[in-house]
Amino acid sequence: MNILFESMKNSLDKVEIKMKGTSHAIIGATTGYVLSGIIGSDLITTIGITTIGSIIVDIDEEHSTINKLLFPVGVKYRNYLKILIGLIMLLVPNTLCKYLGAIITLSAISSKVVYQFSLFGGFQKREYHRTIFHNPIIGGLILILPLYMLDVSYNYRIAFIVGIYIGHYLMDSFTTYGLPLFPLKRCIRMPIYFSSRNNIAEKFVVVSFIGVAIAFTNPHLIESVINFIK
Repeated sequence: MNILFESMKNSLDKVEIKMKGTSHAIIGATTGYVLSGIIGSDLITTIGITTIGSIIVDIDEEHSTINKLLFPVGVKYRNYLKILIGLIMLLVPNTLCKYLGAIITLSAISSKVVYQFSLFGGFQKREYHRTIFHNPIIGGLILILPLYMLDVSYNYRIAFIVGIYIGHYLMDSFTTYGLPLFPLKRCIRMPIYFSSRNNIAEKFVVVSFIGVAIAFTNPHLIESVINFIK
């Protein structure tokens, strides 16, 4: 039976269903660059926060960039390590540690629970990879509401929220599978979308976003380009 589980798990793991973590990070950093100019916050700090916000949503996906960076062990043991670290952090008498510990623990538990349902409950493959944190309503509230219990400035709370919703949720809504409204078998998807397996399309979206950001922050540059073309 264990062999059957591992075989089915490996087949699920090979399915590429999401935008790459590096793409989310680039979009998040670009968003931070633009946001810094709008709200007048420190550039480097803002970029760092929006980048974190753009990839933290993938904490519930075992093979994500953020999980590989923070928990560099085999996939088979990654969720167990996350639960252990998360529970330890929950015991630390510090609000930030408790917040991070809760996110880590919940992401590991939700991933394991949904995986079992994907085997026996008829869930689609994508729901194994994307659980509560990819739901822009439930996941967004879980990630954002605790921030108001932390001693974090308004500007940096905004940066984190913008990183989550623009750097991740918005970008995922342009992919084939969109944003799954876990636990419902529904998703949010833009009218125009691209296959997550299409690297060229994904790169085009990222480059286009960067181009729009540059145009937004440097209107004189666009004017110069237009004049040059004329």
